[in-house]
Amino acid sequence: MKRIALVSLLALCCGLAFADEIKLTTIVPGGGTQAVMRAEKGAVGSTYSKTATIPDSSVPTSSLVVEGPVGIGTQSPQAKLSFNDVNDGSNGADGITWYNPAPTYYGIYRGAGAWSAPNYQQLNLTWATGIVINGGTAYGRSGIVLQPNGGNVGIGTGTTGPAHKLQVAVGTTEDHYQLRLGTLDNYYDIGRNYSNGLLYFTGNQGDPYKGFVFNGGNVGIGTTNPIVKLHIETGNAQTNAIYAHTNNVGAAAAYIRNDAPGGIGIYDQSAQSRFFGNVQIDGNLHVNGDIAAGGHIYYHNSIIVESDLRFKENIALLPDPISKLENLRGVSFDWKRADFKEKNFPEGRQIGVIAQELEKEYPELVSTDDKGYKSVDYGRLTAVLLEAIKEQQREIRHQGEEIEELKKDIVVLKNRS
Repeated sequence: MKRIALVSLLALCCGLAFADEIKLTTIVPGGGTQAVMRAEKGAVGSTYSKTATIPDSSVPTSSLVVEGPVGIGTQSPQAKLSFNDVNDGSNGADGITWYNPAPTYYGIYRGAGAWSAPNYQQLNLTWATGIVINGGTAYGRSGIVLQPNGGNVGIGTGTTGPAHKLQVAVGTTEDHYQLRLGTLDNYYDIGRNYSNGLLYFTGNQGDPYKGFVFNGGNVGIGTTNPIVKLHIETGNAQTNAIYAHTNNVGAAAAYIRNDAPGGIGIYDQSAQSRFFGNVQIDGNLHVNGDIAAGGHIYYHNSIIVESDLRFKENIALLPDPISKLENLRGVSFDWKRADFKEKNFPEGRQIGVIAQELEKEYPELVSTDDKGYKSVDYGRLTAVLLEAIKEQQREIRHQGEEIEELKKDIVVLKNRS
């Protein structure tokens, strides 16, 4: 069967109206001579070659109908329309273009390069002002299918084959948000910031429901096998696992981290733990350090201090407790709340002692912080009071004995008289 090469691509692509007679050049396979044939009313092919036997109603009058494969740039078309389908390593000139002759602007064309590994020629669909692919929604199989046989899809990867099922790449100076989900007004962005290498999940400020929900299963950070809803694996002790901070200048930050051995720590910027609101602990609380309370401490049973004899050595009685207590003052006072707001001192009159006075007699009962402020251990002050009472009782007992002796002497004197 004869292969037909169109002389004028412009007439085919633009759909111009044809006259009653079109002139084409036919090429006979096998190196035969070229001949000129004429087709009446725009019909070409063996069926239409005998136009006298074809009814006028079956022959197109305003378009060109070609029976058999058509080749442009090739003498052996393998499809209904072939563009230079020989493996000759041709470049982007092999294809169809619109508006601009350069195929890299508007058109469908074959990429440059030889038809061999690793850089096989690729099909390029390029339109400088955008491309719309509409897979429809009206039917059961409507939609768009990419790589139905399991290949990879790349966005922004250039002519290099994508290495993953979906690979999105942008330049180092471009916006790091690479995937947007939602509407024009309410959306979420996902992307990688090339300046710091972090992965971002963020919503626009106009969305009142912005946030992320992981529904079902566990979420792991630093682990591939999360065993709870949120499993954070830091790998090393005393490594911060959660960091909370606001954008306000001077705002406090909070850290949650593993603390050796086998504990958890909550800290602010000054390495102090802070809890706001009510905190309930069901179980034991072990504190290695100080506890500062800006309010009352309520307890239902007792506050117990370890005092086992087996823990102690160099035991000695407190000497002369009464004379030392006489150098102390029991006072009532008001806290300087306005000068020390961070202390959260309570309102109203208070009762206590002066730390500096107590320190002179019993320095063991006074603690000094890193700013020089002093605190009193009122609980251990009871040991001093205990010995003072005992000493006082000895004096009372001795005085009682002396009184009894005096009474006897009085009785003897009365009897003599």
